[in-house]
Amino acid sequence: MATETESTLQRSPWLFLVGALGFLGSAGLFVFDLANNTDPVRGIAANAVATALVVVLLGLDILSNPESHIESRGEALRAVLFFYGLYLVAAGVVVFAAGLFGQPDPRLGGTGVAAGGVVIVLTFLTGGAESGLLSRLTTLAGLLGLVLVAASVAVFAYDILTGGDVLRGIVVNGVGAALFILWTAYDMPADPDSGVESAADAFGVCLLFYGGYLLAAGTVVTATGLVGHDRVTVGFLYLVLAVLPLLLGFFLAPPEALRQNTELAATAEAEESTEEESSG
Repeated sequence: MATETESTLQRSPWLFLVGALGFLGSAGLFVFDLANNTDPVRGIAANAVATALVVVLLGLDILSNPESHIESRGEALRAVLFFYGLYLVAAGVVVFAAGLFGQPDPRLGGTGVAAGGVVIVLTFLTGGAESGLLSRLTTLAGLLGLVLVAASVAVFAYDILTGGDVLRGIVVNGVGAALFILWTAYDMPADPDSGVESAADAFGVCLLFYGGYLLAAGTVVTATGLVGHDRVTVGFLYLVLAVLPLLLGFFLAPPEALRQNTELAATAEAEESTEEESSG
């Protein structure tokens, strides 16, 4: 199998060059069609094909590399599908954003994001047996939370600029933050350096983190509401709701975790001050 793979890779530099040039050329064609207000579907299709070629060649290269820890064609195929799913999500976001301002149909970008998301989820959940399904599901939920937070910030900014209702971005941001915080708290008892030893300790840290999130998000929503939207009440509500979880989290969270977070914050501030003095 290794000999066959190596013989295949002997031709891959030229194929890789073709794929890379196709990717860059199709991206330029996409921009050209947008600038001329023509349908950019041809550039999108060509970009998808070129990326597929590049990703497949990278998968073959990974399979032939003894340091990659990928030993079978199945593992290499899963890696290829995972990275192509990431591409579909990223490309779908770009196409969706372009569609909001003209061409193409934004639903095309949404379809790409959905397809990429399905591919990523399936390849992630069917990975190796070194970690259990529950661990993979919780990790996936945490990563989904990060994606929702990032996407909701973009939607929130877009709604402010276009005069839309910012409530959808606020709600999605809250859900994403909750998923990420729950994932973080779930993993803490397994970390011997976290100072969290039980589910009760993790619950206290979770409350503390979410109270901090409500305080920060409420401040942002309130401040932007003074000039950009009419959901100032939501910001004030967040600020009020932040009090209870902050207090409960402060009393329920283990002192070791609070001390560690305080030390990390102090270290970060000291490093920033040192960098500023060095640059000055």
